Amino acid sequence: MHGRSTPRSTKHSSISSAGCVRHPVGLQRRPPAYRGRCSQHSLLDSFPDVNSTMHGLATVYLLSKTPADFVPLGGSTEQHFTEGVPVEMAACFRSDLNEEMH
Repeated sequence: MHGRSTPRSTKHSSISSAGCVRHPVGLQRRPPAYRGRCSQHSLLDSFPDVNSTMHGLATVYLLSKTPADFVPLGGSTEQHFTEGVPVEMAACFRSDLNEEMH
């Protein structure tokens, strides 16, 4: 098999054939395909530059925080509807959400 592992599922196979597993987004070059063929120089050349690493970390950090204007589903106190049917449907939806939460 020349150093490659056999995919365990169809999903793994499709991802491997697409190159996603062997070539992570942040790397500048593909990681070595075989053991023992890596040098310090080739390893350092494959690491992402500092800017892309910082952008990735900043993105993960910002997406993991709750927005300041966050309103939970069904938690808005604003009246968006005035007709009877939509108001009843919104009240029913809120009631269903409260039942699911308790």
